[in-house]
Formats: sequence, structure tokens, C-alpha cells
Amino acid sequence: MSLDDLQYQENDVGKMKGFIARLFLNPNFQNLPLPEVEGLLINFLKQNEQQLIATLTSDEFYPGLQWRDVQILFFTVLKEITLEKMMPQMKKLISEKIELSFLTRLDKKSPVNISSISGKILAFLEKIVANREVRINFDVTFKLLENDYIDKYVESLFKRREYLFNELTRVDSLHHLDAIALANYVKTALVLRNVVYMKLPVSQNVKGVGTVSNLNLFDVWDRPALKQTFLDKLHGVLFDEFPEIPEEFLKAAIDSNRDCNEETSMLSGCSRFLAIISKRGKDYKPWIKVDRGAEQPDKSWFTIARKNYLHHGLDKKMLEEFFKISADGNW
Repeated sequence: MSLDDLQYQENDVGKMKGFIARLFLNPNFQNLPLPEVEGLLINFLKQNEQQLIATLTSDEFYPGLQWRDVQILFFTVLKEITLEKMMPQMKKLISEKIELSFLTRLDKKSPVNISSISGKILAFLEKIVANREVRINFDVTFKLLENDYIDKYVESLFKRREYLFNELTRVDSLHHLDAIALANYVKTALVLRNVVYMKLPVSQNVKGVGTVSNLNLFDVWDRPALKQTFLDKLHGVLFDEFPEIPEEFLKAAIDSNRDCNEETSMLSGCSRFLAIISKRGKDYKPWIKVDRGAEQPDKSWFTIARKNYLHHGLDKKMLEEFFKISADGNW
């Protein structure tokens, strides 16, 4: 829903834009990715509802509106402001941090036009981030790309040439990619993996009655047959959107959201590697200074993740090597 679809006075919209703009100035948000800030502001409205009802329905703001209408205006304006700020950042980040020339080195059905694919990826992202569930999960994408997180681990696995190297290069048949190209391969998959939060119409049987519901992967997570139906449909959406890109790559991006322990044989090395990186990214706070004498954040996180790999659905052997790399790098 956009502001054009809602029946509000121009002055009402202007007041809400000013109110939300002031909230964005909170110094605690300074280092946070925009999708995370949006989530915090949504929680702010919910947690302070009683105080905000008194403020936002007062004569200074919206004395003639019901609280439900004020909420809708808040969420709609917040979305538009977030997207206005987010898309330029995303385009800048992708252009500076991802180089797509690796696509010319993959098996492909037809010649690859890098400029064309780059434009298509950005257009596709702009379309799917209109969905709040997709948008909010881009917090990890922003943090990992901005801080070259993937690059340093790929560089390390090339130096070590152990399990991670074998799974990503030999098992995935990416041995013709060097460290820089492989890092860009993984980063591009990272950008596309949030497509699983997009709602798709999926047919299902409810109490003997056939229905069609708009679902994403986590709506069907505990229903294996329906989950497979959703994933098959999602694969089709991506394959149709990007026919120039090998299916194995697009599948790896999607499958990085699956549970490794249930489906190890079906998952590529890239998808398992990206699952770990993305899970780590949720707790990754590069702007926080580590106290002297404290354990480094990556090493600490991988220490715990190794013990809880079943709970997280991650590859244990990969986690072991991530721990060793983080310890060696003092990360």
C-alpha cells in the first residue's frame, strides 16, 4: 500500500514524515542498517502505544483520526522513507562491493552481459524489498557487505585449502574461480537469498478443501510437502527472472535458507557456507569495540555455534574450520 492509495490530507502526511524523520535521528541508530532501524521503529510504536495514542491523536497531530488510521499512516510513511533511504544505499553497496565478472566463468547457455544482469538484479531487489519481511532481513546483507566479511573468510579458506576449500571449489565444481571471484559468487548469492521471504501464491489442501494462500518459506517450514511445493515455485520464479545465470547458482542462494542437518546431501557447499555466514551476520555488530582481554566476537560466536550446530541446522565441519580461521585471524 502506498500513500497514493490512502485518503489522508497532505498536511497529515507531512506531519508524519517529520515525526518519523526525527525518530531516524536517534544517535543509537547511527551504525545500524536501515532495515534494522525500521524494525526498531515498528517495535517502538508497539511498545509505546499508550503514550503515542495520547501524543499522535492530540490537537498537534491528528485529532480527527482514529488510532488505527494513525498506525496505518505511520507504517506506510515509515516504509516509504526506509525505501527512499535504502535503495540508493543498496545500489551503491552492490556496485562497490560486488563484481559480477565471475558469471562469465561459469557454465552457461548463452553469452553473459554483465551490465544487463547487474541492472536486472537491482530491479529485482527493488521489487522484492517492497515486502517488509524481505526488507527487514536485508540487515545482514548490509552489514556483511559493508565490512567485507565474506572476502576475508574466502581468502583464508584459499590459504588453508582444507574442508571449506574442498566443498566450495571441488564439490561445487568452482575450481576455476580464484578467491576474489569466489567471494563475489558468494556475495551475489547473499544478495539474492532473501527472496525466500517473498510471499508466493501456493496451492494447499485445508480440511479437504483446496485453497491458494500467499506464503513464504517460513510459513511452510514445518510442512515438508508444502515446503517443497513453495521451493519448486520459487526456483521457477528465479530461473525465469535470470535465465542467463546457471540454475546451480540460483539454487545455492535459495538453499542457503534450508536446514543442513535434514538435507545435507541436497545442499551445495556454497549454500552451507552462506547459511553459516548469514546466521553469524544476525549477531554481527562490527561497530562495537571489544574490551581489552575479551574474546574476539567471531571466535566466541563460532565456539558456541559448534556446540549448537544441530539446533541451528548448520554444517558442523564447516563451523569447526570457521572457528579455526577466526582464532588464527584474531577476529
